[in-house]
Amino acid sequence: YKAMADFMKIDFLNAGDYLTTDGVDGIHFTAGNNADLGRAVADKVKSILEPGKVSTAA
Repeated sequence: YKAMADFMKIDFLNAGDYLTTDGVDGIHFTAGNNADLGRAVADKVKSILEPGKVSTAA
C-alpha cells in the first residue's frame, strides 16, 4: 500500500507502526492498541489538514 500511496502522491499511514496483535488470541487488538491507532490516525489527519499544506490528491 505504501508503494501505491507514493505512486499516487497521497498520504499514507502504516497501522503496523502503531499497534501489535498482543490481544488474548494474538489476532485482535486490545483496547490500548485501538487507542494508540486512534491517536496516530488523528495526528495524521491533523498533519494533512494543516493550513497551507497543498493537497496532492488528483
